[in-house]
Amino acid sequence: MIDRTREVAHRWWITGKSVRGAAHRRRDIPNQDALNWTPLEDRSPPVLVALADGHGGEKSFRSDVGARLAVNVALDTLGELVEARRRNDDKENLTFVNRFCHEYLPRKIWTYWRRAVDEELERTPFEKSELALVFPDNPPENPLRDERRFRPFGSTLVAALFTDEFFFFLQLGDGDAIVVDDRAVAKRVFDDPPTLGEETHSLCGEEAWKRTKCRFQKISDQPPVLALLATDGYSKSFVNDEAFLQVGTDLLKIVRKQGVDYVDHNLETWLSEASSDGSGDDATAALIYRLEDDEGSPISSLPPIG
Repeated sequence: MIDRTREVAHRWWITGKSVRGAAHRRRDIPNQDALNWTPLEDRSPPVLVALADGHGGEKSFRSDVGARLAVNVALDTLGELVEARRRNDDKENLTFVNRFCHEYLPRKIWTYWRRAVDEELERTPFEKSELALVFPDNPPENPLRDERRFRPFGSTLVAALFTDEFFFFLQLGDGDAIVVDDRAVAKRVFDDPPTLGEETHSLCGEEAWKRTKCRFQKISDQPPVLALLATDGYSKSFVNDEAFLQVGTDLLKIVRKQGVDYVDHNLETWLSEASSDGSGDDATAALIYRLEDDEGSPISSLPPIG
């Protein structure tokens, strides 16, 4: 179980949990999801959030590692964008930032992820039994030069960046990003076509960056009150898409009525129950809530991270 919570600059509050799916617990399979965000210690924006879902299965035997690498790479790459923006003299012009987010950032994440996988393989090469799974026909002399080496690490990715100027969402493969407005109306950030079976786009695919979905929006264009990022193990646990979207609306109502502490303390239970009653898959969710001016410090009663 992954547990992180932090208030950010009295503007955005964030929490997230990741639980091992009921089916994985029965089969003694580790959690294939990963979750992380920044900032860690200081309380100023921007907020960077990423979660990933390793494919699992016999042929994706290192996908839990692939998911962890995906999250780390996404946060590092988004951090590079933030730092470049800080050095930019033309603070009024967001055109380049928008273009960079759509045209360059997905490829950088994909490239950095592949580099991270190769570094992992240099530290921990495939064992003989693993080589037979990756290369069933005539294993190459140098596995580090074969495109198939990435498949065991296959993972999806969902990430978000909130700054004082803009917010940005990115998604490759299965997963969910929902925003909720002031009227408690929830909608998907991306309109996804139905997934065929268990097939999904993946970081392990060739030129996978071309299939990454992005959304950039100025913060002045009415930012969401709440955003929910989740792996598909959570959404698949509901009877239909409308029922899952209702989660976003319900979470906003709960935050407003019960407070953020209540959500933070119960989110793990809600995810576990959803997995047990639904998909049986690992379930991960991150919740980003826009604080009102008079809400002060919402999590002063919680222990610090670390």
